[in-house]
Amino acid sequence: MTGRLVDYKRTSWPERVQLVTIDIRDVDFAESFDRLKGGEVTVTIRKRSGHRSLDANKYAWILMDRIAQALTVRDAKPYSAVDIYRDAILEIPGVSEIFTVRQDAVARFRAGWEHNGLGWQSRTMPSRVPGHVDVILYYGSSSYDSRQMGALLDYLIALGESLDVETATPEERDRLCSLWAQAEEVRA
Repeated sequence: MTGRLVDYKRTSWPERVQLVTIDIRDVDFAESFDRLKGGEVTVTIRKRSGHRSLDANKYAWILMDRIAQALTVRDAKPYSAVDIYRDAILEIPGVSEIFTVRQDAVARFRAGWEHNGLGWQSRTMPSRVPGHVDVILYYGSSSYDSRQMGALLDYLIALGESLDVETATPEERDRLCSLWAQAEEVRA
């Protein structure tokens, strides 16, 4: 989710607790807050980088649909744009994290993550910690910055070209890259 830092306070000794207020507008956090309140949580706050342009998102979905059609004809089995999207997410570098989770909590942990959307996926692998599983969490493209969206688009264009699917001209690619750069400048 995205938000704005609003306030910071530090309580006095001996507690020395730091209180951070964040204004969140893009999602309803009430249910998650009720579920997490009082428990220990992991918090990551980072400066938001340039957001992808809607043109890039629209083009990505058009391209994924074309790729799905080409694969359906080639393989004589049905593919959808969602199939292509979910496969592509797994190929983009820098859009995943690994967590070590207790064996009995893995299913609930994965379901909670995947509830975020189509691209929000998870995979498991053995952990070195007894009774635990390593879970790889993949972020969906709705959270991508312009660099990550560019990597997704580059992957889809290369896949499309390998299937003789019509892809962006060099001029169209340049225009999309220009929009990503402008979005980053505006957000900075």
